[in-house]
Amino acid sequence: MKSYFKKILFSVSLLVLLSMMIASISFAQQSVSVSLPTFKITMNNVKIDNNERLYPVIVYKDITYVPMTYKDSRFLGLETKWSFEEGLQVNKITTTTTYNPDRGYSSSVLESAYIPESRIRVNGKEIYNKSETYPLLLFRDITYFPLTWRFMVDEFGWSSSFDAVNGLIINSHGDISSPPTSTIESGKVFAQDFGSVKVIFDRSTNNQPGNLYVKENNYIRQIGNPNYIYGVGYLQAGTYGQYTAVDKVEYANRWIYTLAVDPSVYPIVSRDVRINIDTNEVQTVEGTTIGEPSVSIGDKVYSKQFGNVTLILDRTSDREPGNLYVKENNIIRRIGNPNYIYGVSYFRIGPFESYNPVDKLNLTGRWAYTTVIDTTKSTLTSRDAKINIDTNEVTFL
Repeated sequence: MKSYFKKILFSVSLLVLLSMMIASISFAQQSVSVSLPTFKITMNNVKIDNNERLYPVIVYKDITYVPMTYKDSRFLGLETKWSFEEGLQVNKITTTTTYNPDRGYSSSVLESAYIPESRIRVNGKEIYNKSETYPLLLFRDITYFPLTWRFMVDEFGWSSSFDAVNGLIINSHGDISSPPTSTIESGKVFAQDFGSVKVIFDRSTNNQPGNLYVKENNYIRQIGNPNYIYGVGYLQAGTYGQYTAVDKVEYANRWIYTLAVDPSVYPIVSRDVRINIDTNEVQTVEGTTIGEPSVSIGDKVYSKQFGNVTLILDRTSDREPGNLYVKENNIIRRIGNPNYIYGVSYFRIGPFESYNPVDKLNLTGRWAYTTVIDTTKSTLTSRDAKINIDTNEVTFL
């Protein structure tokens, strides 16, 4: 009998201990509600597409918060370090890197963020996060920084502006990995003006990747894929290969058109490409992104023509993502998010599921309209969406 009561007492004690541990964890990680901003965001002259970022810009207590991922922090001229012993350290650095759009995640509904209680220092100064009116937050396991005057201006030296038309504009005034002034002055560049945008090729060498820059609003920044060489041709003769400077460049609607070489791909060839100066996306003029295999469409297709534009759904399989194409000026290219299935409905009852083709295609302006399934979601649903045939942006309706 005594043994029985001892077991009950032990079980009760264990439950109390677990409750105390859970309460302690909940207290240490206080949750708060956050939302997506409803205004435009521009950082270092890059328009931020916040709809599909894995770590979007968020708002808490009417203050904008930015993610401190490795690439995001360095894009803003910051360096982050973290360890169990020292906690989080955020320091201003003198250089910045190009923007990483980090697409592929829908953030229409946000989960809660948390207020961390670990040690935090900014430029060597201790931050007591619990007593901060606008504390640093943890969202999707990433630290987020509040864009208050104290941090933006006093600590990081940024400038900012906000209005109803242009939204929030942030400039960290970093040296965007630009060619040294001495290089520009010595004439080892090719540059061409297109009104408010100047395109610059670093001509220090003809085989130097990441040699494409733009100057906009007196601000120079590196653009495109940093592994590609821009404004060069490549000639292979036997075992001998040669890069040759080609001063060929055009600009239209935020896209730069020139030649590019991906030196990591064999055989090495130069191809006509276009580079978006806001997102750094690189596309070949033939329609496929550099490094991707040629577009291949199965024999089973559904297509619909709109003037000189034809939208095509690959019907080889109703479960195959990346099945939406556009044919324009006799060039076929894949469009949209490659993780989505287009022109297909999804139906599930218990363990039974069904994918069914939906021959619904429309085009308005540069937007294609059809049904879409996001295969990255745990719960699959088919939804109406529009897809921009130039930028590949997908917006659910």
